[in-house]
Amino acid sequence: MAGFLLWRLAGMAAILGASSILVFGALQLAPGDPATFLLSGRSATPEALAAIRAQYRLDDPLPVQYLHWIGGVLTGDFGRSVQFRTDVGGLIASRAPITLTLIAMAFALTMILGVALGVWSATRPGAVDKAVLVGSSVAVATPSFVLGFVLIALFSVKLGWFPSIGAGDWPTGCTTSRCPPSPSRSPSPECCPGCRARR
Repeated sequence: MAGFLLWRLAGMAAILGASSILVFGALQLAPGDPATFLLSGRSATPEALAAIRAQYRLDDPLPVQYLHWIGGVLTGDFGRSVQFRTDVGGLIASRAPITLTLIAMAFALTMILGVALGVWSATRPGAVDKAVLVGSSVAVATPSFVLGFVLIALFSVKLGWFPSIGAGDWPTGCTTSRCPPSPSRSPSPECCPGCRARR
């Protein structure tokens, strides 16, 4: 048993290592110069470009850059975001609660619905069993982006239970789909007090 676990852990480590190399290589092949992007809107003088390259170690050989990057990842230093110009670790930490909440909710719904439908189809052979089998097969075969659009249209646009973008003011029940996007339009009766206060 211990040998099997060690073998699986070694396989996972190898996959993660290969994936990190592929991701790093893909970033290097992306068009554009990161130093020029960081200086967008400012004067891209040779001195400024040299300073940016030295700060982000862009002049180091690719193996050295990779070792520096993967070493930082393993020690919790994810570097700075080129787009947001702040620590990547802070960005991940600020979004982790919502991500973990979504994972927990999806797991709970999957377990509850899966067990309930499984027990129902097992105790009702025939039409019910076939309907559950066909429904689950269609749900699995449907592309996730198509299913996502359908769920957004139903639960956000039509019913207004959840926000279509972001987390809204959950768990107060306030969703942006209940309020008109333009301040010139008066809020609907379903618009929550928080949205009314911001108008």
